[in-house]
This record gives sequence, C-alpha cells and structure tokens, in this order.
Amino acid sequence: MSHRYILKDNQPQLCEDLEEWAVWYGSTSHQIASDRIGDISVSTAFVGIAKGEVDGLPILFETLVSPSGEVRRYATYEQALEGHAQIKASVSPI
Repeated sequence: MSHRYILKDNQPQLCEDLEEWAVWYGSTSHQIASDRIGDISVSTAFVGIAKGEVDGLPILFETLVSPSGEVRRYATYEQALEGHAQIKASVSPI
C-alpha cells in the first residue's frame, strides 16, 4: 500500500483518510520551485504519495528537468529546495 501525505507548513504529514487526502491534493498547488533557463524547465513539487524511502524517510518530493526528462527525488522539503537550486545552477541554456 502506498502511503499518502499532505504538506503542512512545509512538513509532510501522513494522511490515512483517502477522501481527506484527495480533497487536499485537489485544492492546492504542489509546486515548490520552478525556473526556466532558456528552453530548459526545472520544476520541483511535492508528490503526496511516497515513492520509496531513504534513511527511513518517505520520498515525497521530485524535481523534473524538461526536455531532458531527468528526475531527482528527495525526502524533505529542504532537500528538495537544495536539489532544485543545484540543478538550476548546473543547467546550461539550449
């Protein structure tokens, strides 16, 4: 079973009630950072469903780089923002 989470004050909170999760997920933006460098888009979001674990923490955030399709995943809000900034700094415009 996949665990569902909502984001409160930038902290993931386990949400066992599917209806509560669905209402929250459908009513809020999940994007926490977004940048465009030339034709390259770097977008980081809270995904709301655990994509595995690292060091006992659920992986709940991901950064997508378009058009390359590169994806990086993170367990915490802070890690996600740091990873987004690192990717943004390493991108060269097309």
